[in-house]
Amino acid sequence: MRSGRWALTLMIDGAISSLREECARDGRLAVFEKLEPFLGGGHQAPYQRLAAELGATSGALKVAVHRLHCRCRNLVRAEIARTVAEPATWTMNCSTGEVRPKGGFGR
Repeated sequence: MRSGRWALTLMIDGAISSLREECARDGRLAVFEKLEPFLGGGHQAPYQRLAAELGATSGALKVAVHRLHCRCRNLVRAEIARTVAEPATWTMNCSTGEVRPKGGFGR
């Protein structure tokens, strides 16, 4: 594992755990558990089958997955902000999970 990647993995795991708790509090734990595999990014979505199972359209399911991604990303960013000295100077590439100083290293 690349240096520092383990820390991001812990932050992502913590964010997913927090998201699970939020959904449980809101009475949406069963839906969260169905959608959680989509948070990893590599899951190829059988949207139609799962949408039918949940009593939703595939479009509504895609929106729900997108919203979970956004909430999870915000929870990860909040954790990063909590752990770095100057959060405004850091950026996160959501597609790769890379966290780095704005402007790159050594600039």
